[in-house]
Amino acid sequence: MTCVFIEQLEIRTVIGVFEWEKAIKQKLIIDLDCYLEDCAAGQSDELVDALDYAAVTQAIQAFAAANHFNLVEALAEQLMGHLLETFSIDKIAIRIAKPGAINGARSVGVKMERVR
Repeated sequence: MTCVFIEQLEIRTVIGVFEWEKAIKQKLIIDLDCYLEDCAAGQSDELVDALDYAAVTQAIQAFAAANHFNLVEALAEQLMGHLLETFSIDKIAIRIAKPGAINGARSVGVKMERVR
């Protein structure tokens, strides 16, 4: 199994349950592991055989810009579903951190995994 990963992707989106949060964009940090059962790119050395992490990154940014969620959990769940539908990913693991959400903590967030 091959894992294509994206670390520390910073996005800005509307997220939160409080009214003031719904009026601003906040920074989230995403770590993503995309597992491929059969990845021919190692043999072919061709992008067409790989998971294009630039395209995945663009999809994440577009999804975050087009949708607003109250909870990080909902964003993670819906984003994973979108990526599984859009790309040939067999298993996905995501970590979304919301820095500064709690005084005294660097960040809070969620980790989730889903299998196609």
